[in-house]
Amino acid sequence: MIIEVIAHTGSSKREIIQKDGKYHVYTPKKPIKGEANRDIIRILSENLNVPKSSISLVRGEKSKIKQFSVEAIDHH
Repeated sequence: MIIEVIAHTGSSKREIIQKDGKYHVYTPKKPIKGEANRDIIRILSENLNVPKSSISLVRGEKSKIKQFSVEAIDHH
């Protein structure tokens, strides 16, 4: 599935809020050399209960508005 994320970098908190069909992800990391994007993937992984390897950034590498692909986990 594709999810839309609004990135809030340099935040004092580290959390995720779902609002209006979008995920607002707050990270203390700055958007330097992909640090914030990597932390957003970590936060999504923790909150969606999927491995980091199943999440990939598909659009918005240098934008506040991002799209991530989250692969479904097969538990069989």
